[in-house]
Amino acid sequence: MKVSKLALVVAGTILAVVVGCNMLDVGEQAEHRRGDNFSLGGGSDGDSFTGSIQPLEADEILDQLEKDYDTPNDAKEYDFYLHQAARIMASLFYREMSPTQMVVLFRDTGIEPFFMKSEHRGSFHSMLRTKRSWPGAYNIEGNFSGPSYENMQLDNFRFQYNSPTEQSFAEAEEALDEAFGGLGYSYEESVDHRAWELPDGYFLSIRYLTDQEIRLGDVYNTYTEADRGSVVITVFRPNSSH
Repeated sequence: MKVSKLALVVAGTILAVVVGCNMLDVGEQAEHRRGDNFSLGGGSDGDSFTGSIQPLEADEILDQLEKDYDTPNDAKEYDFYLHQAARIMASLFYREMSPTQMVVLFRDTGIEPFFMKSEHRGSFHSMLRTKRSWPGAYNIEGNFSGPSYENMQLDNFRFQYNSPTEQSFAEAEEALDEAFGGLGYSYEESVDHRAWELPDGYFLSIRYLTDQEIRLGDVYNTYTEADRGSVVITVFRPNSSH
């Protein structure tokens, strides 16, 4: 499903406004983090953050959207949405974008976001899902929790990426390195998984979808052979589901 060009231009403009424009490494970014919590009802608290990632300018988005792709699964188109998703992930982590701003962005790009909320023993939880997907970047999920819906922390944010070039892992790593301002040394590395430690007890990982997941699916997603070779990209706290 391809969304309208006008909707993406509007959403791209929003993204350019809510994210900063300085490229800092992870250590420098840690010194500029916002407060611990934010509200699902409005923008994130604090106003001292100076920015961490390079935004997409409106002209760049317009130029990108005017291009004619050779096929419905053009690699350049998939790469464009991969970088959008990676920048949103970094913006949520570095508190440049609130969950509400994220929902507006997803709504304006036509992927129909919705929240599922719950409360258990005084702890409030909210899960974001989308009914539709961007080309190549799909199964988007965000989890937030806290003592109230007005006082939430990011637990995890994840999405799946499947490149038509069969280079999903390398392309995802490059997009994340750009979005997070340089990932540096990975504390865990194998042929099918890499992970980095981030400030404030968070981690970032890229891993291939496993054969077992493709066969069995999970609570929220059903997979097919078309998902083989795709990667799952997650920023998370260890005590949260990812």
